[in-house]
Amino acid sequence: MIRKKICIGREIREQLTKEFKVGKQTIYHAMNYFYDTELHREIRKRTKELL
Repeated sequence: MIRKKICIGREIREQLTKEFKVGKQTIYHAMNYFYDTELHREIRKRTKELL
């Protein structure tokens, strides 16, 4: 199953890094479905709310 990659702006990404206290790389992994842990799911959910 191919999932659509989510593109987010810099402002949103910076907000997520502050909110979850993680690096840019973690946000990138979550958006590209690179990893699928609880944290990554939370990040994806929050991003959809912000968009």
